[in-house]
Amino acid sequence: MTDMPIKTEKLSMTLGLWIAVVVAIRLTNSLSELPWLNQYSGTLTAVLLVYPPVLFSFYTRSPIIFWKIDGPTIQNSLLAFALLSFLVFPFVFAGNHLYQNRFFGFTYHAASNHELWSIALAQFVIVAFPEEFFFRGYLQEALSKHFPPTAKLFGVPFGRAQWLTIGLFALSHSLITLQWWHVFIVVPAIGFGWLKEKTGRIWAGALFHAACNVFSSWVFLHYHS
Repeated sequence: MTDMPIKTEKLSMTLGLWIAVVVAIRLTNSLSELPWLNQYSGTLTAVLLVYPPVLFSFYTRSPIIFWKIDGPTIQNSLLAFALLSFLVFPFVFAGNHLYQNRFFGFTYHAASNHELWSIALAQFVIVAFPEEFFFRGYLQEALSKHFPPTAKLFGVPFGRAQWLTIGLFALSHSLITLQWWHVFIVVPAIGFGWLKEKTGRIWAGALFHAACNVFSSWVFLHYHS
């Protein structure tokens, strides 16, 4: 019984940090029209996603291991990323093509893809890694300690903490900048959370996250009326 107040306090601190980060990012985005802030808004968002968990880990004396890199980590992360990509993206490509044709009347147009390499690098460094660091690394791990998984998803422990993280991830996007399509963020977020539990690290999820974002850029370049 004595552990319950401690667990409740840790959960409150975890959710409190999530709220503080979301509010700070929303404030940063609302000020992004200022000339001196506009070109750095993405970088500031990345900093706000990474540094608070790091400082929190120092405060609670909890070492961060979810971004540890070694030989087995690299191998496992690349294999998990490749496996999920191989299983998912063929259906995503086919589904997108049908969706673009049927709902928008858009057709595929050949276009240069030379920009995608720079987009991929920017997406990984500025978007995917920071978001996976905060949501799957810090938040999902912290929630898993409060809500240990009691179920599995394709052989990987996946329970309340993982689903709650997915919900908070989608909700965070809407709280920062509301868009109608944010509800669909839940779908790739399942993959991000699954990869974190599968590998114990955030790297596979960050690669898959970046790949999903690059795919969105590819669709924008190639599908139009």
